[in-house]
Amino acid sequence: MPDRTPRLDKGVRKPRSANRSTDLAVERLARLASGLVAADAAILRSRSQEALYQGICNATVDTGQFLMTAVTLAEANRPG
Repeated sequence: MPDRTPRLDKGVRKPRSANRSTDLAVERLARLASGLVAADAAILRSRSQEALYQGICNATVDTGQFLMTAVTLAEANRPG
């Protein structure tokens, strides 16, 4: 007996804008937002500086799909 369950995905298309570059920009911003949310969580969870830096890098690469992440520290201005 054939399966008569209706297929909800048949003929459904993901809406696309007229401009492909706009779609790509929206996708990039969504990945960026996901990476930042995950980095915020890493900031709240971290118990040491090393864990913090590694957590931020992991969050942005794994969740935000960044190709690469680096944490750079700036030195405070010292009178001198």
